[in-house]
Amino acid sequence: MTTPDALNPDKEADVVVRFGWNGVSYEIPLTVENADAFEMTVAPYVVAATVVEPQRRRRRKAADLREWAKYRGIEVAPRGRIPNAIKEQYRKETGNAV
Repeated sequence: MTTPDALNPDKEADVVVRFGWNGVSYEIPLTVENADAFEMTVAPYVVAATVVEPQRRRRRKAADLREWAKYRGIEVAPRGRIPNAIKEQYRKETGNAV
């Protein structure tokens, strides 16, 4: 069974392009030509953008920092922003960034 190109259903898709937008992951089957056009369209934005870690990984790191702080008697709110001074102390002691 073949998968049609999402933009031109009369043609068979050659690749599946995966991308994210506003926190949602997408995939779209495209011909090579349409995949190239997609890449050329988004390339300037990708080059200008900053790569970020998935939110769940950031949450895990924040949870690790909070556990570290609690063990050392450093008061940190259970949710919300962690003060930069505490992040820096954590980084210096553990070598891990948050």
